[in-house]
Amino acid sequence: MVIIIYQMLGSNEKSYSEEHTFYRWPAFLDALARILKMTVALIDPHGRLVSVHNDLYPVTYKNYPALRNAYIDFFRRVPQIYGDRGDDELLFDPLGLPVNLTRLENGYYMVLGGCLDQREPQFLSRLSKKLSAMEVHEQDNNWNQMVVLTPEEMRENLARVAVFYNQLDRYFARPDLPALLSVIDTLDMLIASTFEPERFDFRAVLELATSVLVTLAGSGGAFAFSYEYPGRTMTVWSGGYPEILQALAEEWKMLGQVKEPGKIFADLVRDKVKYEFGKSVKGVHRQSNGASIYLGLVGAKGLYLQEALRAMVNKITVALGVSLLSTVFQDSWKMVFNSIRQGIIVTDNKGAILIKNQEAKEFFEKRGLDLLTGKLAKECGLGSQIEEALFSAAKDGCSFRQKRSTIGEGNSVTHLCWDVAPLLRDDGYNAGAVLVFNDITAPIQLQQEIQDWERLATAGEIAASLAHEIRNPLATAKAAIQFVRMVDAPAKKEELLSKLDRELDRMNEILTNFLNITKPQQEEKLEPVNLTHTLHELLFLLNSEAILHEIDLVTNIPDDKPLLVLGSPNSIKQVCLNIARNAIEAMDGGGKLVVSLFSSKNRVHIKFQDTGPGIPAENIATLTKPFFTTKPEGSGLGLAISLAILKMMGGDLRIESSPGEGTTVDLTLPIYTG
Repeated sequence: MVIIIYQMLGSNEKSYSEEHTFYRWPAFLDALARILKMTVALIDPHGRLVSVHNDLYPVTYKNYPALRNAYIDFFRRVPQIYGDRGDDELLFDPLGLPVNLTRLENGYYMVLGGCLDQREPQFLSRLSKKLSAMEVHEQDNNWNQMVVLTPEEMRENLARVAVFYNQLDRYFARPDLPALLSVIDTLDMLIASTFEPERFDFRAVLELATSVLVTLAGSGGAFAFSYEYPGRTMTVWSGGYPEILQALAEEWKMLGQVKEPGKIFADLVRDKVKYEFGKSVKGVHRQSNGASIYLGLVGAKGLYLQEALRAMVNKITVALGVSLLSTVFQDSWKMVFNSIRQGIIVTDNKGAILIKNQEAKEFFEKRGLDLLTGKLAKECGLGSQIEEALFSAAKDGCSFRQKRSTIGEGNSVTHLCWDVAPLLRDDGYNAGAVLVFNDITAPIQLQQEIQDWERLATAGEIAASLAHEIRNPLATAKAAIQFVRMVDAPAKKEELLSKLDRELDRMNEILTNFLNITKPQQEEKLEPVNLTHTLHELLFLLNSEAILHEIDLVTNIPDDKPLLVLGSPNSIKQVCLNIARNAIEAMDGGGKLVVSLFSSKNRVHIKFQDTGPGIPAENIATLTKPFFTTKPEGSGLGLAISLAILKMMGGDLRIESSPGEGTTVDLTLPIYTG
């Protein structure tokens, strides 16, 4: 709306040079304004309007002289405003709407506006009052059509446009291929900035592409025809020879009923334009994910035009991929897509990012990671596990469910839970991959804090038991010291000192086991552990001990496939050794111990079954409590420590027993799939 006023300024107020580069590109500037959904205006060094481009807001303000004069004065002050403030500060036009301006390399000024930075009722009410004060009728208030952009988004748009203009201006001053490719790369970044589901307009992209081609050629006409499954076509052209381009467009629409029309169309274009119309033609065709794009120039002469077509069609192919996906998110689906609390990223079958929802965009922006549309996922810091999953899903149709990984390191590490699935069309064609992820850093940190508090609570609960357990050997040690003082016989003193030494060792063992429960277990480094190898190593040590106690040791450990868990091999051995020795000690008169390894429902089981006397039902619930024991010399901490170690690795310990029927201890750990 703001810059609509620029269009009604009288021709006697326009001061532009026929030699000025930008004035020769009206189609390009119009297309640029449409793709940005903003207004582009050019001001000469004296503050006079050169040209304005905005087709989005067709309301005319010719009948409002107050508004007209306000904008004339605003433009006249642009050189002064820029000199005072530069291009790093947001400005406001006579209606209070945000605008950005910058100075171009040739001394002219570029103004970007025609948008809102908010749509709040109070702001819109103030805008209506300003329009009324300038005697603008209510029916001409078309601010509801304006796009809402943040000040930072406006600055980014202006920076990209200014860089592109300056590069194009330099190219015309000294044309060469590297300069041309730089222009197209910058244009690609400008187009990519619009790849958001709520803003994307593929027709505007094609209009921009054709207008750039005509501008580069300086003559002739350019066309961009696209085909999307199933049979949806789009035809756009710019420049001269409208009759020829219209005829080509009709042919393309007819071929759109045929799958892969580009292969047929290439020969048709050459024959029709050359022989029927007598004009030269250059064209390039690309096909991606079952869709086609054809870019061409008719009757154009100039340097590097074929190279420009090839470079441009590669960029537009990415936009075509976005167009294919954006049709899924039209109307209410856009709202649903951006309202989902999970991050969603969609890639094509080559791994290039096509679409991300608002949650994904904000997540990675907070971490300073770049998710620029069209960029390969493996270059965006997603982590090797996610990158490999996206590649496998897009290439081979693999799916990955409920995986966990981390990105970052040190204090900035982030934990993710994610799914990756192939992106399949109705015809079964694999068009790419979809990543859905949750940031679970906070829950994991909370879980670790809860574990810390549980350890502290356990320490408090067993403090009284610890004091009681230490008091007994302490009393014995004190009595031994008193007896040493009372006796003179060396043999008797040696006996008392030995007893004192044993009681001190007993206290040390109790304290050591207590610390093993209360110290933070996450200090242990976790790694993939092959339980088959670990148990074979452990059973080699247990075999001699079983023979010594007349125990028949039986193992059921499959060797055909490795069973992996994420844990510490030494800690797992410690737990298994403790359970096995408990079983051996329980079978004082000999017996049988069966050790089994198997998997069930995403968990690995290590099961110990003995033929000992069994455990009374009333004792099973308290077996893993600290200091509970049925052994005369036991500390009652072995099973408590074993359970704490397994919990640290996401596992558990369960005991089943009946008097006279032996005991079964089942250790479980989650399977590690990489």
